[in-house]
Amino acid sequence: MKRIVCFLAVLAIAVSCGKKADAPLTAEDWTEDAVIYELNVRQATSDGTFAAAEAKLPELKELGV
Repeated sequence: MKRIVCFLAVLAIAVSCGKKADAPLTAEDWTEDAVIYELNVRQATSDGTFAAAEAKLPELKELGV
């Protein structure tokens, strides 16, 4: 019984460690056209709070972010 349990455990580990085929990244990848904007809350607002940063969201939307 122990041998069967050990065999199944080893088999499960071997199957779970198998390499999965991922599609390679291409030029059409979303990062080619992505705009990523980072807002440092403490430096972007005088209060340094999320509520103060939230007030700036319409301004950022006008910029196209």
